[in-house]
Amino acid sequence: MEPSTQDAMRRKQVRILAILVLLLCALVFSPTIRLGIQELLPRAPVRLGAAEFSVPKTWRLARTAEKVIVWKPCNTIFCGSSQGYFDLQSKELPEQVWVDAAKEVLHKNFSEEVITKTISGDSGGVTCVELNSPLEDDRVVASCINGELHLTSTFTGKRSLKPVFYTVLTTAHRTP
Repeated sequence: MEPSTQDAMRRKQVRILAILVLLLCALVFSPTIRLGIQELLPRAPVRLGAAEFSVPKTWRLARTAEKVIVWKPCNTIFCGSSQGYFDLQSKELPEQVWVDAAKEVLHKNFSEEVITKTISGDSGGVTCVELNSPLEDDRVVASCINGELHLTSTFTGKRSLKPVFYTVLTTAHRTP
């Protein structure tokens, strides 16, 4: 083969290799690319029952009439589950009944000591029941109720994501 034909063939191979690498990167990082596109679009506040709250754009959500499920997706396709998730529901339960039931369920399911704490929010106190220590994979579990808004929620995920969960709950407010 002539040198010019070899050069043309080599350029074509390099171009094909570059396209394949680009496609592979797009496939591997498709969750991050989708989140980047979502960042460009405004997200309306979410309404559930008497409550309205905002979810960070980097978190995904799905909703039904009774429940909103929120999760933090992985940045690549190689992880098996989300980094953290929580659900929000509107329930007409007396707060103390809910707290006692949440303590019992968490202790029964995880055989761990549970603690109760109250966090100040825009529409009153948010009472949370959570495990005293993280699980083996450094995940935490917390279940909270905002008695004023009749909003309940349970978080499971990385310890570093729990403040986002608390922020969503404490900034929830009554819809006009």
